[in-house]
Amino acid sequence: CRENKNEIKPTIALILTEPQGFNEWARMLWNQISEEYLRIGLITNMDLSSLQALCNEYGIYREASELIKNQGLLIEVNVYSTKGNLTGTRHIANPLLRVANNAFTNYKSLCNDFGLTPAARNKISIPENKEFDRFAEFD
Repeated sequence: CRENKNEIKPTIALILTEPQGFNEWARMLWNQISEEYLRIGLITNMDLSSLQALCNEYGIYREASELIKNQGLLIEVNVYSTKGNLTGTRHIANPLLRVANNAFTNYKSLCNDFGLTPAARNKISIPENKEFDRFAEFD
């Protein structure tokens, strides 16, 4: 049996309040998953900062993606001579592409930690038919 009998059992987070500073997409993801994770007992006080990071990375990814959609994949930048005179313009890849790609990479990694992909969900289990009891620790 691969069950860890000495597994750390942190206390369950009893109240989840939405962190300040989230953009609309991070807030949406937080509201979608935090209550469900609390309901089934998969989120604890120790997990809150990682869950916040997951939502924040998703928010950054979505915000950067929207900006890229508006600005385009290529942007025009000024070209200057060594003396500082404007000599023309050229097109470069939008720097927000790197921001979006980094945020998505971080988000996807955290999704695996939280079981938010089909493959990751296949690796975690929760007790069958066991509803989370907020007052169980007082028994």
